[in-house]
Amino acid sequence: MFDKTKWDKPCIVNGILTIGLIMLVTGILRHSINISKGLHDKRNPAIAVTQNNLAEFYRRQGRYDKAEPLYKDSLEISERAFGKYHPDRAITLNNLAALYYEQGRYDEAEPLYKDSLEISEQVLGKYHPYIVNILNNLAKLYRRQGRYNKIEPLYKRSLKISELAFGKNHPELASTLNSLARVYRYQGRAHEVESLYKRSLKITEKAQGKDHPSVIETLNDLEEFYIYQGRYKEVEPLYQRSLKISERTYGKEHPEVAATLNNLAKLYLHQGHYDKAAPLYKRSLDIAENTLGKDHPDIARALNNLAKVYTLQGYYSEAELLYQRALEITEDNFGKDHQNLVFTLNNLAKLYRLQGRYDEAEHLYKRSLDIRKKDLGDDHLGIAFILRNLAGLYKYLGRNEEAGALYKRTLNILERSLGKKNPKLVDNINNLARVYHNLGRYTDVESLYKRSLKISMSTDLTKDHPGLITTLNNLGELYQYWNRYEEAEALYRRALSISEQSFGKEHPDLIIILNHIAQLLSRQGEYKEAEAFYRRSLEVSEHAQGKDHPEQVTTLNNVAQLLADQGHYEEAKVLYERSLKISERAFGKDHPELATTLNNLAKLDLHQKRYGEAKALYKRCMEELHVIFPGGYHYIKNFSTMPDNDDEMNLSSDSPQAQKDTTHHHAL
Repeated sequence: MFDKTKWDKPCIVNGILTIGLIMLVTGILRHSINISKGLHDKRNPAIAVTQNNLAEFYRRQGRYDKAEPLYKDSLEISERAFGKYHPDRAITLNNLAALYYEQGRYDEAEPLYKDSLEISEQVLGKYHPYIVNILNNLAKLYRRQGRYNKIEPLYKRSLKISELAFGKNHPELASTLNSLARVYRYQGRAHEVESLYKRSLKITEKAQGKDHPSVIETLNDLEEFYIYQGRYKEVEPLYQRSLKISERTYGKEHPEVAATLNNLAKLYLHQGHYDKAAPLYKRSLDIAENTLGKDHPDIARALNNLAKVYTLQGYYSEAELLYQRALEITEDNFGKDHQNLVFTLNNLAKLYRLQGRYDEAEHLYKRSLDIRKKDLGDDHLGIAFILRNLAGLYKYLGRNEEAGALYKRTLNILERSLGKKNPKLVDNINNLARVYHNLGRYTDVESLYKRSLKISMSTDLTKDHPGLITTLNNLGELYQYWNRYEEAEALYRRALSISEQSFGKEHPDLIIILNHIAQLLSRQGEYKEAEAFYRRSLEVSEHAQGKDHPEQVTTLNNVAQLLADQGHYEEAKVLYERSLKISERAFGKDHPELATTLNNLAKLDLHQKRYGEAKALYKRCMEELHVIFPGGYHYIKNFSTMPDNDDEMNLSSDSPQAQKDTTHHHAL
């Protein structure tokens, strides 16, 4: 008979369950089931417990097809033996719901979690600590579905139960506080987010000590929040603290240290400090190889991280070798059609796209798509991101009809899995709108952007939520394209206002909006105001990311172009040269990213009749970067007859030949 008092120590129960799971092996459990079936009636509840345990073992291995029938048999036996309201059924229902959740079968998972909750409340009471686990699971499900208005009450109730059971400063509260903070973060309630994370951190520090490894989890959450807010200067000391705790606790060569190194490297990526990120990812890889062996499946993730930095730095050959090794390790461990290959295949495809190896990129996307479809089917949520990546390739190649079809298919999958009002649809709707823009379907574009806004505002988000910013920007771009400048400016300024309220006036997310406003003003001939917005964009970037961040290149080029259009050539040249230096430092001197700035400098030299300098720049574009811009084509094709310096022209400004050349170059 069930003894309710045994549930009064959930930590003990969880400990026993954990130990039990560690000790379980498939053969022992199967043997146990066979003995039970042989000695007793098949309806014996002892079989139900063992079936649940074996199912849990299979679930944790991802062998869902074997786990599901065992859970269902266990439920049937326990209901026949004990009736509906028994704790064994609550546990099995919770486990089966978790299986459905992991498979993306959210509509099937929800009623099971609710049944488990109802049974537990009936048997244990509404304020029993075990209820917390089910409430948190149900909240996690709603979060995945984008039903944010349902999440907060669950986490608040979970928090209240924990406070009643353990007190307001018990370490059991920390996890729920962190989860509630993530909800508030999504809702844009920044002040509450920070206070919850800090409360969680304070509780953990008081209970465990300031250098206890359990502090790291909350530090990581707080670090991510600060990155989200662009508070990079506050983040780095937290990561350094996490690293120190990890090294002191585990030693400098432990996998936990590698995880913290990865987080710090990710911060440097955000800041554009690729030279700082690369050695951290390299050290993390070395730790993984030393502790796990060079062919362990977890090495693939570390290789992917380092390859990503090399890709950003333009070291494509080195990145490709790492991705190929990651693929080889994964194939050797799991086979050539395993789900674990998908991550690396997609990353390698992105690299090939950057290299212009489009056929190879397409092949890899299609291979990863086939792998996913084989296990998950044609319409599973898990294939949506691959379809999106392949659509992005087609869009880049100008294959807009194919791109549109894939974005539409992705949208259908998301709608079917998450519902038609889920905020996770917004990015895909925006992608589809951009393709329709390329196809000239402007009415469809406008309706899609408006739908995107409506979805964002129909959730529990406020009218000033940062989730609206991207769509406001996109709709503004459309109106700008249509020369509906007043409407475009109103949308851009609303996006700017929301960003400033949400993140402050010096957050890097403001940069793109400031650039859009400046570009719009420039089109209307408001050069002074446009320059002010460009300059502010630059100041924001310098404050948040330092003076040599690669993302400043676009803004520098924009300001320089604005100055050049007004005839301020020398000022423009200084900015273009600064832009070029940043690109060379970030990507190397032969990276295609340099081409735009080199072309701009060359055009500036042409306007100032510095033909030799222009020729050298165009030649560098063509011979070193293998890029030819339409504006420089006529100049490039006559290299053999063009002079290498301005003196060789030997033309007076009033000669017919000089006038002819001047006219020609202005036409470029």
